[in-house]
Amino acid sequence: MRLIGNEGEELRLEVLGYQFPEIKDDEWDSEWLIISGEVSCAQGRWSFNDPCLCTFEVQTLATWLRDVPVGGPERELGFTEPNLRFEHVERRDGDVLLVSFSQESSPPWATEDQRYGEGFALSFPFQLNDFSSAAAALESMLLRWPVRARKTEAG
Repeated sequence: MRLIGNEGEELRLEVLGYQFPEIKDDEWDSEWLIISGEVSCAQGRWSFNDPCLCTFEVQTLATWLRDVPVGGPERELGFTEPNLRFEHVERRDGDVLLVSFSQESSPPWATEDQRYGEGFALSFPFQLNDFSSAAAALESMLLRWPVRARKTEAG
C-alpha cells in the first residue's frame, strides 16, 4: 500500500507474514501480522517492522480506505496496538488522510509525547491518492496471509 503527500511525504505498508506462523487456532496469536513500513517526510526517512496489526485489522483498514473518500461513517481508525492511526480531516484546501505513527512505528526523532502518546503525524491529501488502489493492495496481501482463527462477519 502506498500513500503520497504534497511535499515528498510517502508511506509504504506491506505485510511480511504472520508473527506466529505455527499458531493457527488462537483467536489472537494466529492473527498478528508483521507490518513493514517505509516512511519519508521533510525531517527524514525511517522504517519499521513490527507486529502492529492483525489480519482482521488489515481487512478493516482496507474497507475503511474504500469508504473514507465517499464520506464513510467513521472519521478515525485505530487498532489494538497504537502504532498506527488513520484520520479523515476536512481542511479548507481539501480533505487529507492524517496518519499518526507511535510506539515502534514512530520516527527516531519523535518526542516522548509523540512516541508514547499522540504520535508523529503526516498528511496525505485525498486529491493525490487513490484509496481504492490502497485498499486493493491490502486485500491482495490478505490473500497470502488471511484471517485464520478469528470469526469474521462473513464467516
